[in-house]
Amino acid sequence: MIYCETCDSLLRHEQQDGKIVFMCPDCDYKEENSGALNSFTLTEKIDNKNAKIEVVEVPSIEGISSDLREELREQYREAMSSLE
Repeated sequence: MIYCETCDSLLRHEQQDGKIVFMCPDCDYKEENSGALNSFTLTEKIDNKNAKIEVVEVPSIEGISSDLREELREQYREAMSSLE
């Protein structure tokens, strides 16, 4: 996973002019693929063939105030620093 250098949000990828570009949905930060990743695949090994797969959707940030967003980012940074 690749995170935004500005706000620590998870970057989304899209293809522009044949290149993979990582974009932040919160602050419009963009990072072009350095060439190390020409393509990538997310995989997960499931040991139990009867296991249910849970689909998690990214929540919409529309309607969330910038103050609340900043507070959530700060809480995220504190939680991540406590893991180090």
